[in-house]
Amino acid sequence: MFVNLGRWIQGGLLGLGALLSLPADAARRGDESTLKSSSTLFELEITDGDAAAGTSAQAHLSGPLGEVYFTLLNPTRPLEAVLFNDGTLLTADDESGMGRGVSLALYESNGNCRWSHTIQDLFGEELLDIPQNGSLYWWRQTPLDWRLDDEKLLIALEETRWIQVSLADGTPEVVESTFSGPNPEMLVVRAHSASTREARDLYSRALARDPSQIGGWLGLAELLQNSGQHVAAIEVLEQALSTNQIPAENSPERELYVQLYLEQARSQTTLGGISSSAGALSRALEIAPDNQAASLALAALMLEERRGPEADALLEEWIEQGETLSRSIIVGDFYAEHNAWLSARKTYLLVWTLTRDVMMGSRLVEAHRVLGEFDEAIAVRRQQIRRWEKAGSHEEFIAMAVEDIAQLKASQN
Repeated sequence: MFVNLGRWIQGGLLGLGALLSLPADAARRGDESTLKSSSTLFELEITDGDAAAGTSAQAHLSGPLGEVYFTLLNPTRPLEAVLFNDGTLLTADDESGMGRGVSLALYESNGNCRWSHTIQDLFGEELLDIPQNGSLYWWRQTPLDWRLDDEKLLIALEETRWIQVSLADGTPEVVESTFSGPNPEMLVVRAHSASTREARDLYSRALARDPSQIGGWLGLAELLQNSGQHVAAIEVLEQALSTNQIPAENSPERELYVQLYLEQARSQTTLGGISSSAGALSRALEIAPDNQAASLALAALMLEERRGPEADALLEEWIEQGETLSRSIIVGDFYAEHNAWLSARKTYLLVWTLTRDVMMGSRLVEAHRVLGEFDEAIAVRRQQIRRWEKAGSHEEFIAMAVEDIAQLKASQN
């Protein structure tokens, strides 16, 4: 039986990569751009607006708080954007040109625009001192050079001049300040969206200045993994683990730290088979017993080694630590993926008994079918039909179920 350990590790992660600038640094997919926070916990997609249709740019944010869709103030798209580690989004200028339209805007993690500024709002009379070309104002450095200082956002105008904006209410002020080198978080942000060669340099510079940037370690390891350099990736991850202490419990950074072990297991699996990853997965669960990716990956290892009862015990414990029904569905699908159909049927039956959810009934039918339990499968189909008949307007589903019952009966012969 083949166990795709990498799939379960990767599927359970909170996200890899970090935030990026637009458009030069963006990962573009047609009319979309993807941004990620430097911590890798939040990810956002920006879809271009359509001037002809009168629609503005759209944003889709996903992360620990769920998913949010909202509209940006930009008619087409922001020229540059930053997704911070709390899920807030900063946009700078419009793609139509620097200094046009909204020059700065901050959106909360729920999609609400907290504040926005035109170039006139930011500089007032000082706007006269800003280099201008037609309707464009070259008011800041490019790419966007930023850093966070407590509750203030600083954006570089020149080498020692910055515009300081209150994160709370957007109050702007031009200040004089000298910083020693680029901000490490900003370097990680750029690295996540840069080309491979440039990204390695940016990650290295960021981590040399601040080894606590776990998102940077993960990004660098991912670059090495994608190029087949798994030994080097393991070395990078080991350095990250030895350099950083385990974050406090209930901290988002704790799950991020666990991700270092999951990526280590991924490379170890590629190099030596899944048994070589047992140590990393066990360590991940010691730190975060509720981690889905680690639980599923270690259970996959146990199934591969024909340790089914141990896998069952591990997954039952994981189910009990959260919302029972949703986790049972995940576990049932895991068993089905790994051809452990007796366990899949048991799990699906539990959920079907509690919910009578029609989709869960179809999962249960498939498990019965694979196990040759045709009478049981037919009984579930008939229960589904009764539910559809009671609800009304489900003729298509009823017809499909009737056809499947005929097929199940034919399989009995």
